[in-house]
Amino acid sequence: MKYPREKLFFVCTGPRCNNPERGEERGEVIRADLKDLNKSLDRKPVARICATSCLDLCDFGPNMVIDKRVYSHLTRELAKAVYEGEMGDTLRREDLELREDELRGSRHDPASSSSSSSPSSSSSSSSSSGSSNSSGT
Repeated sequence: MKYPREKLFFVCTGPRCNNPERGEERGEVIRADLKDLNKSLDRKPVARICATSCLDLCDFGPNMVIDKRVYSHLTRELAKAVYEGEMGDTLRREDLELREDELRGSRHDPASSSSSSSPSSSSSSSSSSGSSNSSGT
């Protein structure tokens, strides 16, 4: 069976995206705002706003994933703009997507970690990216 909703919004509420130091711009507040907006627009049958414990993109957060697109560096207002674009109320906000060049070479880049998992790898970049496994908890 195909999931009965058209859109799934995954808002990261992991420890870094939801850090209390972010104040009202943290993941759980962003998610609550979007849930309220979605409900006020009677879109619960169409879209679901979900919490996810970690997207492993901590350095770019708060983050949200919709249809395999990653939106990063979010605030409450930016997340609302993403929602409106994804739901067709306005143009989709491609400018708020995480850029591939920003991810490339970071500790969150899957391409970097897969090349550093080789036991014979001894480059300094692989040792710095090898710590990415501990960042998601």
